Amino acid sequence: NSALAQSNHPIWGTCPNISVSDNEIGSDLNAFPNPTQDILYVQASENSSLMLMDMNGKTLTQLTSESVETSIDMSSYAQGVYMLQIQTGEAVETRRIVRK
Repeated sequence: NSALAQSNHPIWGTCPNISVSDNEIGSDLNAFPNPTQDILYVQASENSSLMLMDMNGKTLTQLTSESVETSIDMSSYAQGVYMLQIQTGEAVETRRIVRK
């Protein structure tokens, strides 16, 4: 038995931030409505590359947006959870999208 295991005092320390990317789009990105039944709207502050994938990582749709708002027709996809990867410049973010 170690002294730490026998102590009733909490152990405090620091943990580095863990993320998929050091450069995230954050509040400049909006994907709605989520969950969606048919059309998913994606808003990003600058030109972006969009990739919709199933949970196995298979790419279903890939497009480049020249405008701030883009739409993706999801009406032909089965109900379930999908991943939407958005890249703007050096920043990449992945969002979970639910098709109901």
